[in-house]
Amino acid sequence: MEITIITPLFPPDVSTPAVYAKTLTERLATRPGVTIRLIHYGELPEAVPGVEMVSVPGRTLLPLRILSCLIAIWRARRSNLFIILNGPSVELPFLLVSSLMKKPCLFIQNDQEALSRPGFILESLRENMRRIAVTTITPPLSVLDKPILHPLRPESNDGRRAHEAAVTDHITTITTYANC
Repeated sequence: MEITIITPLFPPDVSTPAVYAKTLTERLATRPGVTIRLIHYGELPEAVPGVEMVSVPGRTLLPLRILSCLIAIWRARRSNLFIILNGPSVELPFLLVSSLMKKPCLFIQNDQEALSRPGFILESLRENMRRIAVTTITPPLSVLDKPILHPLRPESNDGRRAHEAAVTDHITTITTYANC
């Protein structure tokens, strides 16, 4: 099965959505029989073994960026499934080509800051993504918030175990929809 993940943020960005995108990519890449392609904005992504990285230059004019992302999505049209991580910069290009590709997609709303931005156009994009997606998934905070390791405090494995269990459950949910 070939899966294409489309995300506006990916490490070396340090935001929560970027870390989530990397975790999702790493976990799905370890599944047997699954090939992962990642389309993201940026120039130098952190490598993930076994994942084809497609970088869309992030420092170009907005129309050129959207066009570059649209072309990258079109080139990935043979994928069995698209996973879209929310953000207008990836939602718009996917919506523009989705009717031509007729491929299933999962819409994952992992960027709470992007979801909180008001505006008719942004709401319209999100509503259209929810309409065409097989399902819309919002990761629980226990998945998005990694436990913080403090150098001066004794390490507790409880927080890490709880986080790992939440991530595993979340990935299981996603793979159920992806049939992998």
